[in-house]
Amino acid sequence: AGMLTLFLLAQAGVPFTGGFIAKLTIFRAAVDAGQYQLALVGMLAAVVGAYVYLRLVLAMYAPVEGVEVAETTADDADRPRIDWGSGLALTIAGAGVLVIGIIPSWFISVAHQATQLLAAR
Repeated sequence: AGMLTLFLLAQAGVPFTGGFIAKLTIFRAAVDAGQYQLALVGMLAAVVGAYVYLRLVLAMYAPVEGVEVAETTADDADRPRIDWGSGLALTIAGAGVLVIGIIPSWFISVAHQATQLLAAR
């Protein structure tokens, strides 16, 4: 639930996540190109998307009326677990989302250089 929350917040464009940097870069490019209508539509779509994503996060953590939660113990064998490979993949992906959101300059520089190489062809 924690990792899904992180990924949904990134999709919503919350600051300090890679999703925020991606949306900021796209909207900046649209404004720089003079496509103000496209930037406006994109921002409105981002707001609608953020509403949907945050509703999902709320649904994960909000208690449901009429449903009793069973008490769990520390050695509860029925608790769902993920294998180490999936856990490692989620950890790497989550760290990537945060690293790109906190220090995006290197990633933006690499992306800019890649587009320059493609444009030179």
